[in-house]
Amino acid sequence: MRKIHRLCCGVLVLTTALLTSCSEEYSIAGRTTIPMLDGQMLHLRTTADDMTQMDIDSCMVVHGHFSFYGDVDTVRMAQVYLSHDFSMPIVIETGNLSIQVDNMGSRVTGSPMNDKLYKFFQKQAQLNNQLADLDAKFLKMANEGKTLDEIRAKLMPQRKKILERAEKEEAKFIVENSDNILGPGYFMMMSSQFPTPVITEGISRILDEVSPEFFNSPYVRNYIYQASLNPLSAPVLKRADKNKKQEKKKRKRKETQDWQE
Repeated sequence: MRKIHRLCCGVLVLTTALLTSCSEEYSIAGRTTIPMLDGQMLHLRTTADDMTQMDIDSCMVVHGHFSFYGDVDTVRMAQVYLSHDFSMPIVIETGNLSIQVDNMGSRVTGSPMNDKLYKFFQKQAQLNNQLADLDAKFLKMANEGKTLDEIRAKLMPQRKKILERAEKEEAKFIVENSDNILGPGYFMMMSSQFPTPVITEGISRILDEVSPEFFNSPYVRNYIYQASLNPLSAPVLKRADKNKKQEKKKRKRKETQDWQE
């Protein structure tokens, strides 16, 4: 009887060890050259069900180094968080991820999703730098004695062009990644700039072009519902509904013409 008991215990331990060894894990190694971060506690924060924030790990920055590790049950968006002054998005997925934080910015490497995300951030940073250059030109022209109307006439078209390009890049990124975690994840970051959920013209166009998987996100569904209650969304939703009806009529008219031919 004791032999059977010992055998069962041995099998149980072996099975547990095998299951543990087969589980997928992530490892995040970080390095920073920013002195103010040394000695600070960083939190790896994710959003449960895309709605409620929760910390899944934490660590202290020691001599410019920090690390997180754990099990991966599903690919998810998260952020390395210190305070509102410092937080950076990261996609938690299987493998060894690396974080670099310095005066030039922050970036994550080591996985396809993070590479794609930070390549997009790099494009956005370039556009932000162009906006900063326009601000510098504004001050220079003002110091040279140019009037406000002269400055606006020269710089506003450039500023408008850059902002339109940034908005198009955001929409393109969300639509192209609407069938994976990056689409809803960046939509969450983008929409958080509004005081309350609202459907803008830009968001309306995005929602018309994303894949059906995009709407599986609890955050996306909740945002759309909350935004639909916002009176500011009404004109956009009304135009969108009108456009859809017109497109439907065009399709029916074309189908009728094709059938007659």
